[in-house]
Amino acid sequence: MPLNLIEGQYAPGDPLCIDLAADDLTAAQDFYGRLFGWEFRDVDDHLWALKGDRLAAGFGLFEALDLVGPRWWLVLAAPRLDELSNDADDAGLSVVGQVSLGELGQAAVVEDPAGAKAVLWEPRRLEPGVLGATHGGLVGSELVTPHPETVAPLYQRLFDLEAVTADDGSIILQRRELEVPRAIFGVVPAAGAAKASQVGARWRPYLQVDGLDAFLLEAERLGAQVADRRVTASRRATAVIIDPQGAELGVVEGKVST
Repeated sequence: MPLNLIEGQYAPGDPLCIDLAADDLTAAQDFYGRLFGWEFRDVDDHLWALKGDRLAAGFGLFEALDLVGPRWWLVLAAPRLDELSNDADDAGLSVVGQVSLGELGQAAVVEDPAGAKAVLWEPRRLEPGVLGATHGGLVGSELVTPHPETVAPLYQRLFDLEAVTADDGSIILQRRELEVPRAIFGVVPAAGAAKASQVGARWRPYLQVDGLDAFLLEAERLGAQVADRRVTASRRATAVIIDPQGAELGVVEGKVST
């Protein structure tokens, strides 16, 4: 059966964008604007971070869901939110905090048994389009959880994905498109996850950066902390930073590390 898609591109569960919950959104705009070159615009009374007229992130976009900050929230595509919410219950997940965003559509929070929460969003329209693989664009995400083998099947069922287990115990949930596998997100054991300030099961988005060393130096100059650095099995240099208000964010270098 054909997939329901948002803008002909985003299938159920695809990471769509990220949204920041912060105590001081003005200070956050200054920090991230300098770090990623984002510009900010009010869209239907909501604050969007844009780059090249493409959506990079929301700032306080889903504050009506009473999400606790400071934190970056991963926003997953929900082409038919009501149906997906019902399917979540059947899959063993909980959907809470549904809210209308007016012209921007409908949203809700999905929570798994380990306590990790993400936003499900059915946008009424997605204009401008989402920023892709460039400096400041969302390029990956992972669910950090104590028991990947227990939680991953719930999302696998909800979003109709395939699961591939790696040697380190992490699980990649993927979707086949024209018989070519496409990774949707990873489910990572908390014991082996990159270090950070937050604890417990949680989602961690990763943004692409141009030149990791220079980026981290600038982030520290602006008041962030570097919590962890490592090179992935695919030889990509990654790090986790903690912004001045305490929100953690993963970053990955845009080119293969040598």
